[in-house]
Amino acid sequence: MSHLVEYVRRFGLVEGVRLYFATKLLRRGAVARVRVPGLRAPVLVRGGSFDRTVFRKIFVSREYDPPDTLPALATLIIDGGANVGYSSIFFAQQYPGATVIAVEPDEANFAALRLNAAPYANIVPVHAALWGSPGHVHLAAEASWSGHAEAAHGNATDVRACTVGELVASAGGGRLSILKLDIEGAESSVFAATDLAWLEQTDCLMIELHEWWTPGSSASFERAVAGRPFARSRFGENDVLIRVGSAPAPQHPTQEPESS
Repeated sequence: MSHLVEYVRRFGLVEGVRLYFATKLLRRGAVARVRVPGLRAPVLVRGGSFDRTVFRKIFVSREYDPPDTLPALATLIIDGGANVGYSSIFFAQQYPGATVIAVEPDEANFAALRLNAAPYANIVPVHAALWGSPGHVHLAAEASWSGHAEAAHGNATDVRACTVGELVASAGGGRLSILKLDIEGAESSVFAATDLAWLEQTDCLMIELHEWWTPGSSASFERAVAGRPFARSRFGENDVLIRVGSAPAPQHPTQEPESS
């Protein structure tokens, strides 16, 4: 019942109970459009998947909204491991003037991501895996949660791999306001890349490290950020690094009204 209490604390008694059971009681294979207070449009939730867990992480626990931490302004955000798009929607509403590149390698998750992102003109879905070099990676499915990317040789079951630098360049270059990463161990490759020039132009990093899944991930990340002017904190499952001198966003940003 602790999760129900969390829902009620976030949304109030009536809305909290409604959202808790709207996601909890979905049967495997069922799909629902769930209305979340403050969002422009209902979001798709799939029964029998991990959507409910990600839903709670983003919209209830608000793990990508650490107090007094996020940049006040943003122009470009990369959501690495966007899953079905809940985190992309959060960033799109937090920063309506920013471009949010939502990167997701799993085909089923990406299909749901495209549907969830459709009402948001500033979300750009990209079907790919973030990696340290361009090419292809093999996606090993992991219990409907997401995919674990592994180096591969480009066959019909592989997915395109792209780099952070490529994505920044595709958006016209310049600063990367926020890089959010939940990429199941692929951060080891991303931060071991020979070209990390984009890191000098990054204002905020929000990363969930997966050392238990890919040993060496933490060391790769630590080497890449060592000596760079970031203030570091921990919020939920994420390490949050904010460039020193970046102004924090207001703690409670204005949200868009729901569409009728």
